[in-house]
Amino acid sequence: MSATEFRSEDGRFGLTVPERALADLRRFCEAAQAVETGGILVGFYTPSGDSAVVTRVTGPPMDSKAGSTWFQRGTDAVNEQLVGFWGKGEFYLGEWHFHPDGAPPVPSDQDCKQLQEIAASKQYHCPEPILAVASLLTKGDLSLAAFVFPRRRTRMALSELPSR
Repeated sequence: MSATEFRSEDGRFGLTVPERALADLRRFCEAAQAVETGGILVGFYTPSGDSAVVTRVTGPPMDSKAGSTWFQRGTDAVNEQLVGFWGKGEFYLGEWHFHPDGAPPVPSDQDCKQLQEIAASKQYHCPEPILAVASLLTKGDLSLAAFVFPRRRTRMALSELPSR
């Protein structure tokens, strides 16, 4: 099974998204059609602590709101879900969302503000949240961009590594 891997230019941050998580992400994006959607990235950190591995991509909670150019992730049952994952050694890693119609997978100013707030919040226990932005290209290929938002620092783009 293959995975998509990302790394920051300085090598400090990495992200691995296994094929199963990518398939779930694609399914959520295809179901949303012409509106934005999103959810949570759940997983674990490697023993060295420099890379996150996504084990689950959740869909949008029932109270989420969306339009063709915006998405607001709801909170219904999110805490309960995260507590259940925590018991399995899986943690909140960050957020993901989908830009329909092949729009570039680039975070908006609102996305950046939200992730900076998450990084600063003790409630999330996530000082370096990840944002993955997905887009479906004309051929149906999934385009994915990843960013990390270290506490008190500017966001860092993660570059996709060549497939092994």
